[in-house]
Amino acid sequence: MNDHYVEVETAKGATLVLLRFADALEELGDADGLQVHRSHWVARTAVEGVRRDGSRMFLSLSTGQEIPVSRTYRAAVRDAGMI
Repeated sequence: MNDHYVEVETAKGATLVLLRFADALEELGDADGLQVHRSHWVARTAVEGVRRDGSRMFLSLSTGQEIPVSRTYRAAVRDAGMI
């Protein structure tokens, strides 16, 4: 999320879309993934692992990125079997 732009990254590349993050989440509907941070949504198939750094948690993605998991969303991430 960057101002009112959402960065969308897929296996084919990345682009910025002028759209509020909340609206983008609504557009995803029942897509197989989960919001893991106030500014990150992750597709379940992209998650390759989890890394902890003290009390902080990160999801390792197939793209090589690490996405933070906020405390607010940790239980949902666990319940979804992503960690």
